[in-house]
Amino acid sequence: MRLDAHRQRGLSYVEVLVAVIVIAALAGPTADAIRTALMVSDGVVSERFWRTEAKSYLERALAGEYVATESIVDGGGAITRFITLSDGSRLTIDTLGYDIDNADRDNNPNSGRDANVYLYVVRVEGTAVRYQGLRFDQ
Repeated sequence: MRLDAHRQRGLSYVEVLVAVIVIAALAGPTADAIRTALMVSDGVVSERFWRTEAKSYLERALAGEYVATESIVDGGGAITRFITLSDGSRLTIDTLGYDIDNADRDNNPNSGRDANVYLYVVRVEGTAVRYQGLRFDQ
């Protein structure tokens, strides 16, 4: 008499149990890694947005969109504009007079300001994003 070997189709209970345990053990750390990657990604996207917006506003200021007045040079103060970006963060544009020739010999660019020379400082509040540039009016 001939006995046919029993052929197994599918997985045994022990194999399924081991597979479930391995998947469960890997699921937690994998989910944490994905969550961390998504949070970092959001931060990178936000910083890229802030940098792009700050550069755009600086270019607009240097092109003359935010025209400075002689009262900055005469009064020694600054003009600050506040802009709320689409993500709710706040951007500031500071316009200051600037001492480019150092005629008063104090090596301080914010004293003895020259006429028609303005320093624009654009920054996003609560971040390290900050750009500045000089504008020379004729």
